[in-house]
Amino acid sequence: MAIVDGYSVHVKSTVSPGWDYGLSMSGTARMTSDGSINLNGINPAKISISGGSFDAAGEFTLTRPIRVTANVTAGSMTLGGEAGFQITGNMVSKGAVSIATSAIVNGSVSGTQVTTGSSVKISGSLNATGAVSIGSSSSVGAGVTGASITADSSVKIGGSLTSAGRVTIGSSSSVGSDVTGTSINLDASVTITGAVKASDVLTVGSHSTIRGPISGTTSITLNSPSTIVGTVTSKGPITIGSHANIDGTISGTIVSTGSPVTLKGNIVATSRFTLASGSTVNGDITSPEIDMYASSSVVTGNVTAAKYLTMGHAVRINGDVDTGQLKLEASDAIVNGNAAVDFATLYWHGRVSEKIFCKKGTRPGYCDCVDNQSDYPVNTINGPRCESPKPVGGAFSHFLIEHDGNDVATCSTKNVTVSACANDNCSQKLATSTKVIMQPGGASASFTGSGTVQVSSARKGVNKLSLTLDGAATQFKCYNTKSKSSNCDVNFTGDVGFRITVPNHKAGNWVTAELQALRSDGSQCKPAFVNVSKQVQYTCSHSEPTSGDLPVMLARTKTNRANPVELMCSAYKLVLWDTTFDDVAKAAIDLTYTDAGQVTLSAKTDEISGAGKFTVAPDHFDIVTPSPLRAGLDFEAKLTARNANGATTPNFNKAGYPATPNATLTKVSMSCHTGNGVMSSVDTEFTGGEAKVALNFPEAGWINLQADLQKFLGSGETTTSATGSNAPCTPKVGPFVPMYFQVELNDTTRILSKDGKDLTYYYSREPIPLKITAMNAKGEPTTNYPSAYGSDHAFSLSAVGFDGAPLDASLGALAGTLAASDFDKGVAKPTASTKSPQATFQFTNARTAPTQIRLRVENKAATGALPAGHGIKSADDPAYSGLAPEKARPEIRSGRLRIASRFGRIGAPLMLPVTAEYWTGQSWVLNDRDGFSLVPTGAIAQTAFADTNGNGVKPQISVPGNVQLSGGKADLQITGSAAGWIDIAFNLGASATQDQSCLKVTPVPATTGAGLPWLQSTAGCVDPSGRATFGIFAPESRRIIHVREVFN
Repeated sequence: MAIVDGYSVHVKSTVSPGWDYGLSMSGTARMTSDGSINLNGINPAKISISGGSFDAAGEFTLTRPIRVTANVTAGSMTLGGEAGFQITGNMVSKGAVSIATSAIVNGSVSGTQVTTGSSVKISGSLNATGAVSIGSSSSVGAGVTGASITADSSVKIGGSLTSAGRVTIGSSSSVGSDVTGTSINLDASVTITGAVKASDVLTVGSHSTIRGPISGTTSITLNSPSTIVGTVTSKGPITIGSHANIDGTISGTIVSTGSPVTLKGNIVATSRFTLASGSTVNGDITSPEIDMYASSSVVTGNVTAAKYLTMGHAVRINGDVDTGQLKLEASDAIVNGNAAVDFATLYWHGRVSEKIFCKKGTRPGYCDCVDNQSDYPVNTINGPRCESPKPVGGAFSHFLIEHDGNDVATCSTKNVTVSACANDNCSQKLATSTKVIMQPGGASASFTGSGTVQVSSARKGVNKLSLTLDGAATQFKCYNTKSKSSNCDVNFTGDVGFRITVPNHKAGNWVTAELQALRSDGSQCKPAFVNVSKQVQYTCSHSEPTSGDLPVMLARTKTNRANPVELMCSAYKLVLWDTTFDDVAKAAIDLTYTDAGQVTLSAKTDEISGAGKFTVAPDHFDIVTPSPLRAGLDFEAKLTARNANGATTPNFNKAGYPATPNATLTKVSMSCHTGNGVMSSVDTEFTGGEAKVALNFPEAGWINLQADLQKFLGSGETTTSATGSNAPCTPKVGPFVPMYFQVELNDTTRILSKDGKDLTYYYSREPIPLKITAMNAKGEPTTNYPSAYGSDHAFSLSAVGFDGAPLDASLGALAGTLAASDFDKGVAKPTASTKSPQATFQFTNARTAPTQIRLRVENKAATGALPAGHGIKSADDPAYSGLAPEKARPEIRSGRLRIASRFGRIGAPLMLPVTAEYWTGQSWVLNDRDGFSLVPTGAIAQTAFADTNGNGVKPQISVPGNVQLSGGKADLQITGSAAGWIDIAFNLGASATQDQSCLKVTPVPATTGAGLPWLQSTAGCVDPSGRATFGIFAPESRRIIHVREVFN
């Protein structure tokens, strides 16, 4: 048949020409068929296709050693098979595509499932909606896409590789662009020029190179050695093998390295970082817990470890360190920089070359935060030199005294603000505590950064403000906020004044204010109103904040606080009150302020006036959290500052204190808990008396939260509130529920893999060792489960399909249970000796093909239903997407054990083959993955029988050794001492004392069970048996080479 350019031939049935037919096509020639097109029957010499196209509704088949130029569209395709096959054109299949070894396709290939043999060349792209399998030494010129992609060794991909599922790339392969998939496994010596993005687990084989950023949401494992030029990012752990070289930042939960590694870039590990010996890091390291193992590692960069930093022998950090607990182990661990610590332990020749800043303070000339075992004395060249925390903004510059410039009555008091400045314009304050003595008046005050100090004078006229630092002269400047000048003058007027003292207090709590009327004699102040009653005008004003809506409450009498007078500061409302002064001119009045802030109380008569400031802190904090909460997941705590009556204090508002930064700064921390767990404290500020903080507790159970406000506005008033009692601990926040269960196999001897493929399996009815871990949202175990939460839980253990879909109920069922008592510190490992039996999966029909399952765990209430939010499951959930909690995904095989029968000579050893087999779906075949099944000597039953034509002597029975399978096979050696036979059976039961084979006779030999009931048959003679026969048949006297029967 010849189809020339521009013509088409349509066949309504299958096209399958014979040997003597020919086919030629060129140009735009086209052949279409409603069936299949099979050109293999034609003599290759009679095929000449230099152009055109084929379109088959069924399969297109061409495997002959010919070169063809044509585009092909078909229901499915089979291409190549004989050396020399080459097709030029695009291959488009609605079904599967199979390309045989050494075939060449000069074009693109697409189908539902694409499989190639080895040494296949595809010049274009390869795309499949299903699985892609590329044979070794093959090449694809452009990109590859598929639902899952497997590339054997030495494969070359010119473009990107994108999979909706797993990606496995064999050794010595290369990809010219990005690689994307769920779980990605790269074998040894793989080269990727582009990014590698795994939404699940990423494993990089030894000697591999990736020139681009890599990410593995669940975890990343870089085997030894590997080279990465790009960032390394994971929401889970990162394991870096020895001799790895990474040029890029690293970010994960737990980052650990082999010895040695070279890392160039900043490292952030949200849980823990370990650096093995001999390693080099050029970049900053941040992690709560850091271990740098001995020896000789060098880090060039700053190191921040919130909890601890341990440096082994000869480890060196060229940079500053900020940590809680610093340990420099013996010997010669060195920090070439400053170290800010809660506490440091310096062992033999451990050194910090610059200063150690004790975060909790130290005495001058001492190192109160250091256990110095370095053999270098304190304050020597090599020894520790310590200071209190490093001040913000650098060293001390000067003090700044700020005042309002208004006149003040002689003998009364005036408040001024003093700041310890760290720079010339005082925009930065010292972070250390400072004590000053103020003049005039000699009042002293201690503060951090800035504080309020009172001045007073008995001398009328102008007094200059000044101060001393702990009694010693120091530099200071003044600033008059009224005249905007540096004037230090304060004018004291008149001869008399009120000295008013109002105790600082908590909002809504009553205190007694003291007024003293004093008259100056020019050198000192003396009582002015003695044993008299005066009508005094009282007013108040807001200092910080400068406005407010809640009143100062004045008690009508010392004994009557029930009906107080409201003194509104913002409205400048005054109260006239008959006030009685005693013999030293003092009067008392009970008052309280129901808001927070700094308030000035003023008193005035016709002849005397005065004012006094006081500070009021919130009485307590209400702390409200949702319930329940998830371990390791951020949660919000709402804080409300309240007065003693339970009303909100709206002036506890950060915007109202521009002159006092961090005025409302409150620390929220965990004050006690049930079990283990650490929670980082969080500082927050308030708006309108309310604040919200994001907190995170990584464990299961209950905690108490505590809010601490220290020395509000420098007053010394401290407000501390907790959600429950701390002594004894009665926590009220929670419960914190584990985020999910992680289910994995707890059997390292049975985990099998080859070329990145998981080959782990268990027999039907065989116990599956599981490790079930209650995890938090960070992928870490919750060790408090179930002791602090969950002791009353029940559980469901189930099996689903590999993809998470339900299994067909007719396939089989999972047996096994789980109890809360099986958990220890968040981990359950059911064994034969635990309360709950191990899980087993049993096929309904023994003749069932291997099936991969996925094991699933979920908690439930022992009775009734779980409250909302208390459910814990292992099934995939968007809340912890990418964590892959269901890691136990074994293949289940229906298995059996067989003993072959053999004939042998008397006195000569005879080997009886023992094989493990499994059902493929079509037949029983050797299970070459079984290298662990063992039949002990005690489980082997033997019964000897004499030859009926002999002398009646039975062969002697010898005790064989254990039968250990390797590659699914073993030999059982039997030696016969006389003519006859020995029947052998294996007692595979768990506890039976006799085998259940078909060869048993009475009396049945006693045996101990091998504990392999999953290799027994499910019905009839369940145990395997065989027969060794000795010396019964005479040897052959002739050899027959060929026999042929002829029928005429």
